Amino acid sequence: RKIKHVVGFLRYEFNLDASQVKRVIFQSPPTLGLSDDNLKMTIQFLRETFQLDDDDARKVVVGMPTLLACAIDSNLRPKSEFLLQAFDNDEEELKAIILKQPSLLGYSLKKRIQPRVESLIAIGAHPRSVSVGITMTDANFRIWLDEKAVKIAENGGVEPPRGTHKKRIPRPRSSAIVLAGDASGQKEASALDKTSPERSSRVVHWKR
Repeated sequence: RKIKHVVGFLRYEFNLDASQVKRVIFQSPPTLGLSDDNLKMTIQFLRETFQLDDDDARKVVVGMPTLLACAIDSNLRPKSEFLLQAFDNDEEELKAIILKQPSLLGYSLKKRIQPRVESLIAIGAHPRSVSVGITMTDANFRIWLDEKAVKIAENGGVEPPRGTHKKRIPRPRSSAIVLAGDASGQKEASALDKTSPERSSRVVHWKR
């Protein structure tokens, strides 16, 4: 009976479609043991903390269903307070990151979120980059962080604007073609014109 209540709440009060309800239950089975009041409080907390409208709230929950089973005071609130402080109380920026990467709130504050955000700030990077680095293994995060630190140093200690990349200089194409190798290996010859007698007179023998 409780399962029906939870499914009914998600489907008809939170307005998830059937596939979304299935995803929430499949990825977060403990949700089935929660009361309607617990679900409502968690969803309301997410709405108010990250300035989410109804569609935004559904996107976050479907993106990270286990958030519904997280305790507010001992889990979600400390994470949100830390992130908001790290983002200099920029609620819009933090909202954008949560919508982009809802799983950010599912990681441990002390073991993953805080150390990685502080590492980014230490090299002069904006904490928004944590949405990229949060999913990496420790080894890959360190490599990525070092590369990011080099780019910032090359830019005078300032993080390059998003979307700026060095333009690749195209390599000039050679007008030569490689023919069959001689005793020394391979040799280059000028490309032959399709209409030249030299090209038309060449005979190719095929071996089966």
